[in-house]
Amino acid sequence: MIKDFFEKNKAIILALFLAGLISDVFFNPQINDTLIFFLIAYWLFLLFVYRLKSRQSLNLTLIALMIAFVFQFSGKEMLMEKSTSWGLIFLLIYLGQKLWQKFFSQNEKT
Repeated sequence: MIKDFFEKNKAIILALFLAGLISDVFFNPQINDTLIFFLIAYWLFLLFVYRLKSRQSLNLTLIALMIAFVFQFSGKEMLMEKSTSWGLIFLLIYLGQKLWQKFFSQNEKT
C-alpha cells in the first residue's frame, strides 16, 4: 500500500524536493539550517525509496555548481554561496553513495 503510493506519486514527490531546493536557493534570503537538514534528509529518503543511482546526486552537484558559477559574475553573493553549499552537499552524498556501492553493495562480483 505504501509502496504503491510512492510509485504512483513519484513525480510529485520528487517535484516537492526540487521546489524546496529552489525555494531555499532563490527565495530564502538567509541560511535556514532546519530547511537544509530537512532537504538533505528528504533527499536521502528519496535515494532509499526510489533506489536512485549516484548519477542523480552527481547531476544535482553539477547543476548547483553551474548555477553558482553564473551567480559569481552577477554579483549575487548569497545565491552563489547557497548554490555552492548545495553543490558540495550533493557531492558528499554522491561520494557516500559510491563508497556504499563499493563496500556494501549486494551486487558484488564473486
